[in-house]
Amino acid sequence: NQDVLVSSGQPKVLVVEDDPVSALLIKKLLEGQGISSDHAGDGRKAIEMLRNQGYRLVVSDWMMPEMSGVDLCRELRSEEGGYVYFILCSAKGQREDRVEAFEAGVDDFLSKPLDREELRSRLKVARRILSTEDRLYVQKSELEKAGDALQEMNDNLVMASRRFAELFNGLPVACFTFDEQGLVHEWNRAAEALFGIPSFRAFQEPVWDVLSGAKPKFWTPTLVKQIVKNQGHPSADWTYEAPDGTIRHFACNVFALRNQAGQLTGAI
Repeated sequence: NQDVLVSSGQPKVLVVEDDPVSALLIKKLLEGQGISSDHAGDGRKAIEMLRNQGYRLVVSDWMMPEMSGVDLCRELRSEEGGYVYFILCSAKGQREDRVEAFEAGVDDFLSKPLDREELRSRLKVARRILSTEDRLYVQKSELEKAGDALQEMNDNLVMASRRFAELFNGLPVACFTFDEQGLVHEWNRAAEALFGIPSFRAFQEPVWDVLSGAKPKFWTPTLVKQIVKNQGHPSADWTYEAPDGTIRHFACNVFALRNQAGQLTGAI
């Protein structure tokens, strides 16, 4: 199993220490945990290496020339990118010193001289936190992919809906749909022309009110109930008097409409 601190053979731990002897000691302690590391002799060099190589964990001395370990941590936290776990090592152990370090963004604090077992325990905590971050990153990526797939499906559904609307509206036969309560949902252009009723006047109105000009009364609540009960209706002839007084004769076919679960939701 690859350690989260080591990926593809590249060291992912950066030791920042101006004292070569202390740096070598820390590297040896890390090697004892099976973790390879790189060394930066000062904070400026550490920033450059962090930007170029993407370390996941930093073990840094506090007191260094030019840039202290706390200043290094502040600089690191001000930059974007993946989270870097920061362990600060120092002989300074006063309460105010620790508060300053944690406020700068330090994750953990080790007192010098370093204790092998304490370092091992702190590295275990670092592994756990970084592993959790990795899992969250994977989950986030999977959610983003699922979101993209869902968006694509929604886009396809919208496109299919538009194609249906264009097809329905372009049919040369007068067509309309209504639900189980008899309320009109679609009303194509041929229906507008033949019945003399614009779609906005028919939409969400009971079909028996919209087509009140039927002679004799053909569209009724009773007929809608029969259509819903029988899941359709045999072809029938009926007569309609348009608003301009024109009499038109129709041969009518009614077909059931169902949802994805196969439940009847209305008719066309």
